[in-house]
Amino acid sequence: MRPFQLLSAIAVFIGLETVEAAAYWNCNGTPIPDDKVRDAVNLAFYYAPGSFHDYPSVSSARYRGAGRKQVRQFPLTTSIGNWQGGEVDFYILTNIDASFLEVFSSKGTGHKCTYFEG
Repeated sequence: MRPFQLLSAIAVFIGLETVEAAAYWNCNGTPIPDDKVRDAVNLAFYYAPGSFHDYPSVSSARYRGAGRKQVRQFPLTTSIGNWQGGEVDFYILTNIDASFLEVFSSKGTGHKCTYFEG
């Protein structure tokens, strides 16, 4: 194999390796990458309650699957970067280890989003 052919073969292999479906949350037709949701989980427990634009908020309700762990709510956005204040179109409810994790849309009447594995 000639050097230029080898480079082409390597490029194709690398390209194939990165083509995989990423997990996401479907919020009534709006896809939210799972990476973005996981970032919001981290931020929900990085900030003290109410210290970042009045978030994260701590839920006093009991959620099935959350166990006795504290559940927090934190906004997320579909744009690049993390939520920085302003309108809240989507938010998460989670405990610290994300063993309980739900995503909701607050658009319109609001609804729970559905998780799809990649």
